[in-house]
Amino acid sequence: MKADPETIERVMRAVQMAEDAGRAAAKEFSDRAERDASGRHIADASGYAEVRTYDSGTAITKALLKLGIIRPKGHAGYYSLNLRFDIRDQSITLHEAAARAAAEVLEKELGQEFFMRGFMD
Repeated sequence: MKADPETIERVMRAVQMAEDAGRAAAKEFSDRAERDASGRHIADASGYAEVRTYDSGTAITKALLKLGIIRPKGHAGYYSLNLRFDIRDQSITLHEAAARAAAEVLEKELGQEFFMRGFMD
């Protein structure tokens, strides 16, 4: 299956919407999060999160690959998306909120399963 120009354009729009949703979710979480004594950092475990899909043979995944937004993760059987949320904190919950919001937008807009996966540092 190939990614035609219409699919590529659709994917580009969905990725922008997903990044916007991720940034909005991160801001919302950050604005209400408990802070450490300095007030600069969110009081939470350190970590990060990413958006993933297991769907490898679809036109959507082919478009994401062509655009350089997604990368295969070795023999693990999934693809990890390189989305930009501009997060400047190490809070795992903050990163998870952004990735979860982005995955929901991508799934709704593209009709393919996407999900959030968090990792503690």
